[in-house]
Amino acid sequence: MKRDTDISQEVALIWNTANDVLRDIFQRTEYPDIIYPMVLIRRIEGVMIAKTEQLKKELESQLSKVDKKTQEQILNGKVLQEIKFNNTSGKTLAILADEGESCKFRFILTPHSGTS
Repeated sequence: MKRDTDISQEVALIWNTANDVLRDIFQRTEYPDIIYPMVLIRRIEGVMIAKTEQLKKELESQLSKVDKKTQEQILNGKVLQEIKFNNTSGKTLAILADEGESCKFRFILTPHSGTS
C-alpha cells in the first residue's frame, strides 16, 4: 500500500495545532494527554477523508444527478456503511488550526453534544 501522506507534515500539523490551542491553558507536561487523542483523531480523519474521496469518484455519475444536500447525505451514508464512523461536522483538524484563537475557547469550553 502506497503512503500518500508525509508523516512529518502530519506531526507538524498536530504540534502546531497543539501549541496554538493549548498554550496558556495547559502545562507543557499535560500536552501528551491532549496530543495523543489528537493523533488518533487525525488518523481517523485521514481514513474518513480518503474513503470520502474514493466514494466521490466511484459515485460521480450518481451524485451529479442530485442536489448538494442529497450528495452529502449519500456520501455520509456510504462512508458510515463502509468504515462505521464519519465526521458530518465539516470541521477538520486543519480547519480548527486555521481558526486559531476563535477556536481555542470553543474547543476547550464547549463539549461535543453528539449532534451536528
